[in-house]
Parts: sequence; structure tokens; C-alpha cells
Amino acid sequence: MTMSTLLYLLKVDLVFAVFLLAYLPLRNDARLAFRRGWLLAGGLLAWALPLLPGLLVEPVTFSFTLPEVVLGAGAEAGSPLSLGWTAWLPLAYAVVVAGLMLRLLVRAFHAWRLAGVEGAEPLSFLGRIRVPGEADGDDREALIAHERAHVEQGHSLDVLLFELFAAIHWPVPLWRWALRELRLVHELLADRAAQHAHPHYDALLLARALGVPARALVHSFRSSDLKTRIHMLNTPRSKKGSLLRTALVLPALLGALLLVSWNAVPFRPAPQEPMKVAEKMPEFKGGKQAMFTYLVNELKYPAAAKADEAEGTVFVGFVVDADGHVRDAQVKRGVHKALDAEALRVVKAMPDWDPGMHEGKMVPVEMTLPIRFELPKEK
Repeated sequence: MTMSTLLYLLKVDLVFAVFLLAYLPLRNDARLAFRRGWLLAGGLLAWALPLLPGLLVEPVTFSFTLPEVVLGAGAEAGSPLSLGWTAWLPLAYAVVVAGLMLRLLVRAFHAWRLAGVEGAEPLSFLGRIRVPGEADGDDREALIAHERAHVEQGHSLDVLLFELFAAIHWPVPLWRWALRELRLVHELLADRAAQHAHPHYDALLLARALGVPARALVHSFRSSDLKTRIHMLNTPRSKKGSLLRTALVLPALLGALLLVSWNAVPFRPAPQEPMKVAEKMPEFKGGKQAMFTYLVNELKYPAAAKADEAEGTVFVGFVVDADGHVRDAQVKRGVHKALDAEALRVVKAMPDWDPGMHEGKMVPVEMTLPIRFELPKEK
């Protein structure tokens, strides 16, 4: 994971926040399938929309020559370059995500086993349904209808998807809130499917409401949103109100697109005076000193060049793209085959840079790095 990945995830969070803000007027809407679809679409589009600018931007090339790096024939590779916080932060983030992913796998396995054994609590997970043995008559039929609705409508897949989102976006509580809202919508949908199987379904909900709800991936018949569930069972669907709330939601799509399209319009320098530098040039993470340390640690004077007594400055051109990746490295002016190859190898292996910025937009910038190889002078 890199800093550019974290920036992408931040964009995802911002877009998802827009979708959740637009969802708030829908929280009392009786169109449960629409509410479920909005939450799911919001999560998926939040991941997709930030990718669009990267597909639409046309690369803009600027030219900039870095200070010369000098390597003597006696230079030895030093200690590895210490990582700054910009390198440790993505690593720490990825470690937490990996831990949460492992926890999710364990919970999914536990939920699968729990739904396959006898128990006093009706619940379901994926294709498994558990109904307590003591339930009979209309109660049993209603419980089975409720859990079957969860299974047939694929609610467990929704939960797993949002558990995955919540693990990846673990510092942002919006995803957990959306997961809780989605689970409530699942229960409302299952209640709607099961209410006709029992003459007093709301009384059955009250009877099953005693105890503490299980905190697992399974869909439990009992839930802490009992008041909302009973209220929704007796709420008539208002077509006029639903259309009004839908109209309020539609601007969210435009807002989300505007949020991620700030760099979708390519910047083109004035044709009469091509730009050679960006307002903020790309920078090696840690600054120039960190770049020099990296190069001195990595560069080695090739034995073949020493044997041929070859020395001189190799100019390596490369592009730091809008994500900070180093690409398109090539020798612009070489000295010796071995020296050229060594300079090119080290530049290609460079870690990500902080990308260049121009007029508030991250842009790819063409860089040139001169690397001078020097043989020891005779006394």
C-alpha cells in the first residue's frame, strides 16, 4: 500500500459521505428495496467514481533537471534508507486492514457454523437457516418465512460486502453506520415478507425481543430496532412522499461526480510558451537529502566500467506521474554501457514520489537526473 492508495481511499470516503448525506431523507421511506439499493450503490460507486479522473486525464509533461549526484569509484552501498512517516503510515494502515480481514474470515466461519446448529435464537447466514425447536404453529412459520427472506434476497452477501468496506476504511465510522442501517433495512424487508405468515406478527416481535441481540454476521430475528420495525410494519407507503424524497436524493449523484472530477479536465499549457516547470514540482519522499542517500546506497560502480576506466555523467529521464509512480525511465545521454545500465536500474527502482501539482491538480512531470561516475584521481 502506498500514499497514493491512501489518497484514493480518502476520495472514496468523501464520495460515500455525499451518498449517505443524500440517504438521510430516505430513512423513513417505506420503499425498502430502494433504500437497500441506494446503500449498496453508494458503496460501490464510491469506489468506482474516484477512478474516472485517472482514466480521463491526458498526461501533461513538464521538464525539470535535478541536481547532479556524484558517485566515486570507491563508494560502497551504505545502510538502507530509513523510512519516514510517509512510508510507515501506509504500512501501518495495511497491517490493520490485514488484521481486520483475518477477523472477518474468522467471524464468517463462526457464523456459518452457528447457523448450522440447534439454538434458541432464530437466525440465518448465507444459505443456512436456524429456527428454535420449541417454536410451532404460526410462530414457526413466521420465523421460517423471516429467515428465508434473508437467504433468498442475499442479505448475507450485503453484510459481507460492507464488512469488507468497513475493514478497509477502518478509521472512518461512516461505513459502520451504513452497515448498521443496511442490516435494519434487511430486517424490515424480512418482516414485510413474513408478516402475512402470522396473524399477530408485531406481537411475535415483542415476544422475541427479550434478551440481548447477538453481534455476529448472522441475521437474528431479534434486533435492537424493534420500535422501528413495528412502526414500519404499520406505515402505509406514500407514493407522493417517496417521489419527493427521491428528488432530494438525485443531486447526490451530481455532487459525487463534482467531488471526484476536480482533475478530470486536462491542463494544457499555453501553446505560445510551453511550461517547463509545475507550480509544485514532484519531490522524493523525505526531500533531496533522502534522494541522495537512496542513490548513494543503491548505486554501485560497475566492474566493467572500472576495467575500461569509464567515467562521466549519465542523464536519466523519467516521469513522476500523478500518483507519484516513477515510469518511462530512459537514458537521455549516456557514457558507457555498464554505467548507463546501472543508473537506469537504480532510477527504475525508485520508491514513489510526492507528485507535482499545478493549479490545484496533481500532474505528471518529466524529470531528468544527472548521475556522475568518477574514478579516483592519480596523485
